[in-house]
Amino acid sequence: MRAATLLALPALLALPGAGSGTLAAQASQVELSSIDFRGNLAFPDDSLSRAISNRATRCRHWLLSPFCWSGAGFSIDHQSLNSRELPGD
Repeated sequence: MRAATLLALPALLALPGAGSGTLAAQASQVELSSIDFRGNLAFPDDSLSRAISNRATRCRHWLLSPFCWSGAGFSIDHQSLNSRELPGD
């Protein structure tokens, strides 16, 4: 599984094995490590992040932060790119 930002969608075309399978199938396996909003001056980033369907991988709760930093899987909420929702986002 690879980590990617939401704005790095064109980089999905360069994934190993990109010739085999559809972009949607490959995108469903891509973990979102962060989501960046660039060029927006009208809305705060937190408002935009609530308005989109795709979410970045994050710690499940702030109390679990030490476990997240250590990489304990139970404490991390892994999120994959939802390519069906991407046009709406």
